[in-house]
Amino acid sequence: MGYRYYKRKREDKKIEAIVYLIFLALFVMYYYRETIIKALNIIFGLAFVIAILYLIFKPKSTNKFTQEVRDSDIKIVVTEEDHVTRKNENNIKVHEPLNTQSIQNSLHVNENIQSMEKTFFSQMANKKPSYQERKKRGNDYEIHVGKYYESQGYKVIYNGLLNGRKDGGIDLLAENEHETLLIQCKAWEQTIEMKRRYVVEFMGNCLTFLMDNPYLKEKNIKRVFVTSSEKSEFGLDKYLIQHTGKIEYIIMPF
Repeated sequence: MGYRYYKRKREDKKIEAIVYLIFLALFVMYYYRETIIKALNIIFGLAFVIAILYLIFKPKSTNKFTQEVRDSDIKIVVTEEDHVTRKNENNIKVHEPLNTQSIQNSLHVNENIQSMEKTFFSQMANKKPSYQERKKRGNDYEIHVGKYYESQGYKVIYNGLLNGRKDGGIDLLAENEHETLLIQCKAWEQTIEMKRRYVVEFMGNCLTFLMDNPYLKEKNIKRVFVTSSEKSEFGLDKYLIQHTGKIEYIIMPF
């Protein structure tokens, strides 16, 4: 109990000392308030003068001009050190860029521009076409193939263009007095490899189409798969050999 009383008494003395110091500080600030205000005014005044002097006498940039290549991070910076000064015939001082620096700048920029161009065209080449772009290319290719068969004397029905996704997988019907062709068109890039499954799917679509259109059963039906791609997987080549006479596979560039 005696220890607790002694500890509490010491804490009370500390609080009294802190309160005393606060009152003493307030008294000093009040007594010397005019002096403190003057000192603050002097400090702010000196800071303002220093800022003005810095703005007036700060060193100017040595850059003469900066040419920026739009839409890039490339900058050509030519400074005074890159120039020589001479007098022309009229005794007027002129500044001329040093040839070596100009050549270095030019080469540096050309290399960067060429690098950016390669990156840009590479990105464009790898960019996947949108649905609308693919649809337009597909429609144009169907017309291209249809015009070819019309030039061969066939009467062509543009089933894909007329019925859209409800065409049953048959884009064109080409007919003459001897035969009726069920044609599927694939407007693919030449670098894309044609897969076996697309031809197998087309064969199934032909069977379904003939079942839905019984009047065609009496005709001489031929199945024709036309593509703009010159590449094909090994499985497709093997499938075409196995189904010789049942389907005609045509590569028609576009």
